[in-house]
Amino acid sequence: MNDLALIERIRELRHEISEIQSANRKYWGRSQHSQEENKQNERRRERLQEIKEELPTLASRFPYNDGRGFE
Repeated sequence: MNDLALIERIRELRHEISEIQSANRKYWGRSQHSQEENKQNERRRERLQEIKEELPTLASRFPYNDGRGFE
């Protein structure tokens, strides 16, 4: 994966994280949840875990990574 592809993938993941955070705010803003809402929340939690595992792998392949992350 070249530098531009790495940067784009990281941007995509950041965008996905932002969308998940927004959905989570809506979910936790309600006091009761349907079974489907609970399933969606679990899928979001699992997806965040996948992203959490993928990001360090991507960052380690970025040639200019100084350990501070991507800002």
